Amino acid sequence: FSLTNIKRIKSMIWADFLAAYSNRNVVQWSIWWAAATCGYLQAMNYIQPLWQSVVEDGDASIYNGAMDCISTFLGALSAFSVSYLSVDWNNTGELVLACVSLIQAVVLTVMGFTNSIVVTYIGYVIFRVLYEFIITIAGYQVAKSLKSDSYGLVFGINMFMSLVIQTVVTIIVIDV
Repeated sequence: FSLTNIKRIKSMIWADFLAAYSNRNVVQWSIWWAAATCGYLQAMNYIQPLWQSVVEDGDASIYNGAMDCISTFLGALSAFSVSYLSVDWNNTGELVLACVSLIQAVVLTVMGFTNSIVVTYIGYVIFRVLYEFIITIAGYQVAKSLKSDSYGLVFGINMFMSLVIQTVVTIIVIDV
């Protein structure tokens, strides 16, 4: 590695970054991607304690592993189903993002206030299936607007931003 090569690589990465994030479509879907992944990771971090607190309130059987299995399987099916949809996401994307985000917010709120383990299990499955469905669409929408050698850069930045947001949210939750 020479200093010249490092400078050349840095300028190529910067040019790819600017080209990718100057596209409104990439920015819109990337913001949702980062926020949704943060919310998803937060939900995954706190689902076991939620289930434990609900089970302590009653005498219910615990099917946490089964719910993970079912939600993973149905999430994979929902992600796979995206390939069969013929939708113009440029026209309907914002509406779909808003609707899915609203449904997920309602599901998480219901899960947080219920004392029924069954309701939390159903909510968990719905939340994960919707996330897997829409994150597949987001990945496609971002990827179709990129040069093929920019995929890793943009996907990495989106994931990094989701982890930064998650860290901030976690710090806020811990301090409250």
